[in-house]
Amino acid sequence: MNDSVRRDFPVVQEFNHLNSAMISPLPTPVMEAVRGYFDGRQAIPTIKPWLAKADEVRHQVATLIGARFEEIGFAMSTADGINLVASAIDWRAGDNVVLDDLAYVSDFVLWQHYEQAYDIELRIVQNQEGAVPVEAFARQTDKRTRLISISYVSHHNGYLHEIRSLADLAHAYGAYLYTDAIQAVGAIPIDVRADDVDVLACGTYKWVFGPFGLAFLYVKEELLDRIPPNKFGFLQRQNFQGPFRDWPAHHTAKQYEYGTYNFGGIYEFGAGLDYIESIGLAHLSTHIVGLAHRIWDGLNELGYRMYTPQHNQTPIVTCFLEHADRVAAALEEANISVTVREDHGEMRVSPGIFNIQEEVDAFLSCMAGVS
Repeated sequence: MNDSVRRDFPVVQEFNHLNSAMISPLPTPVMEAVRGYFDGRQAIPTIKPWLAKADEVRHQVATLIGARFEEIGFAMSTADGINLVASAIDWRAGDNVVLDDLAYVSDFVLWQHYEQAYDIELRIVQNQEGAVPVEAFARQTDKRTRLISISYVSHHNGYLHEIRSLADLAHAYGAYLYTDAIQAVGAIPIDVRADDVDVLACGTYKWVFGPFGLAFLYVKEELLDRIPPNKFGFLQRQNFQGPFRDWPAHHTAKQYEYGTYNFGGIYEFGAGLDYIESIGLAHLSTHIVGLAHRIWDGLNELGYRMYTPQHNQTPIVTCFLEHADRVAAALEEANISVTVREDHGEMRVSPGIFNIQEEVDAFLSCMAGVS
């Protein structure tokens, strides 16, 4: 990666940040855009320019993931996506939802509630050496399956699911495919139309240089009438002329937006998307996935047992640790940031666009000293 990108991230002068799957530091142009928004707030007596900015960013999101403008809505959290899908399904006792053990915590919390409240069955597919092939999902899927729910890329180990094949499987039984894409968007190219995804949700504070408290939803255009909103407010109306019962509703993914936007967050997110576009997502992804492959090879050569499958095409690498506390202490002393889960005996490493080979080598050298 060239020096100009490195200069955009002052954090690289302070420590070796190999933890973008947890949170990405913000490049300088994004910080400047946020400051510009707050400066403008002192002078602009109307929110019309900010509403226009929200639609501009909506267009950017649609372009990034291969969607249409009408299919993109804003939300507060990735978890809003799975809650929306769950509330749209007319559950019957004995129905089932299929997910795997690489799913995020929120999914298990939600489906435990639905399991108890609606007497449905929660089917959890177990990973096999860090991977979950479609055949494993197929063995758990049947005519009572209403939804297959997965992470596009697992936060546990970076596993990239076979999205299109899972969509085909779900649709063969008349079920939906939902995917949490927070560890995918901005890290690897995705195309929701080519993958035939039904609903996707993504928070913005990891790979797209956005804020906490802002996410986006993608709902396939053909499903907008079948997946109604589960929260309600003024933004769902196009205007407020005449009696309130006559106020026209939005029939796009704007129907899922019910309250005032996080405008500062919208500006930050938009600037993050601008930054990705300036580099080129394909170039960015090639760089960070290449660093991840070097990390995988290095840890494997040092004898660490790998949780991430070899040749996985994402920038997340996870291995198992026998002495997680020692590793965490050594990395902290070396000023290297990764995610060490001491309670699980795991370490997750996730290089960003600002990282270089020398930082990967420094990390591997540190790991060699505690292996």
